[in-house]
Amino acid sequence: MTKLHEILAVEGDKEGIAKKILEETSAVFKSKHHLFQGGTKRLEMTEEGNEALEESSKEDVTIETTVSKRLDYTIAALTDWLDVVLQKEKSNQFAVADIVIDGITIAKGLPATFLLGLESKLKHIRSTFVLAPTLQPGLDWVHDESLGVDIYKAAKLQVKSKTQKRPMSRVLYDATKEHKAQIETWTEDVIVGKFVTQVTSSMMSAADKSEMLARIDLLIQSVKQARMRANNRDIENVIVGKNIFKYIMNS
Repeated sequence: MTKLHEILAVEGDKEGIAKKILEETSAVFKSKHHLFQGGTKRLEMTEEGNEALEESSKEDVTIETTVSKRLDYTIAALTDWLDVVLQKEKSNQFAVADIVIDGITIAKGLPATFLLGLESKLKHIRSTFVLAPTLQPGLDWVHDESLGVDIYKAAKLQVKSKTQKRPMSRVLYDATKEHKAQIETWTEDVIVGKFVTQVTSSMMSAADKSEMLARIDLLIQSVKQARMRANNRDIENVIVGKNIFKYIMNS
């Protein structure tokens, strides 16, 4: 018996073939009327003695196909496609599975169509979660509940000296009767205090982020497995195309 996943695998091909043939038939009906027309044309002379001319004046046009044959060709592809779609939709009504992770059921009886959409949505969600900023490396971070939930602070204070430029001088040569004293001047950075900084952050730890992404990846894999189990259901061999076109063609 055919499985649902086998129908899903061929549905796209059936649809593509049906649409292509439908487009071709539309083009034929619209601009290739000559395919459905034929006849015989010959010249009958009213004067005797022109038998050779009469023979060369015959024209035969053969009909290449019929509208009915073209429609039958198109209907065959459309019927096949419609039946596949119906079998898929009919089976999807009962194609369900549970999401199970490490023996724990996360959700029960989810339709295969929902599982397919959920798989795609989880991948999109992951692309956002992977951008979550993490705590600056190189610092020892600790929780500080006094600052709020999920707030960290650096375990050590950051200390930086506060300096101030001070003018400095020294005598190179003492003054004499003939010359003034020679004095060298410059400035030096003198420590006058210190900046003490307590760094805080509401970012998440790299370890927590890694675990979160691992759970998302496991969930995506479990959803995929659930979808495969749901699509392993036997299809119902129902048809609709034949009846639809039987009514249209009044046959």
